[in-house]
Amino acid sequence: MGGVRHTPAAPTCVLLLVALAGCGTPSATVGTLTFAGPDGAFSLEVPSGWRVLRGEVRSPAGTLLSTRMMTLEGGDEKWIEALPGSLLPQLEDWARYFFTVDGPPLVTSTTLDGERAMEAAFAIKIRAVDPPSKAVFWVARHGSNVHIVRVTYVPGKVADDEPAVRAMLASWRWAGSAGSIAVTVPTTESP
Repeated sequence: MGGVRHTPAAPTCVLLLVALAGCGTPSATVGTLTFAGPDGAFSLEVPSGWRVLRGEVRSPAGTLLSTRMMTLEGGDEKWIEALPGSLLPQLEDWARYFFTVDGPPLVTSTTLDGERAMEAAFAIKIRAVDPPSKAVFWVARHGSNVHIVRVTYVPGKVADDEPAVRAMLASWRWAGSAGSIAVTVPTTESP
């Protein structure tokens, strides 16, 4: 993949979740979640009722948001210059690996905290017998990293969960950016 090295953004989240485990199970009420990595820290506001577990965010219905960060150091310069679009073939491969994909993705330009980003939405079925659903990838370059957000909607729950997903992405803040969100993860213990 153009000489890109994968650097997991989750280790800090894992440490954070381990620390929270001592205070009880991660709660249904979560405020701000912060992911950190070399040159790649960001935060987003997790809606009430959504759960954070193992570095992923899950809705009450089961819609799943996950992130992945890869370093661009040592990567092919032409491929890096073409980001985020140069990652589209890999996103298509990932979508086809995990799901039954129905047609090409709908690709649009967007931003994450002011950084140019790409949104690629795939019409999918999780299993061939399931009703249609949607998997969406957002890709943004920040510093020497590329960040990928993947959201997989539960069939029949796109209309319910998409507004909360869009609100989370609108709350995205790169560490050190203007209006950066404080590093806090308030929780309430589960009964």
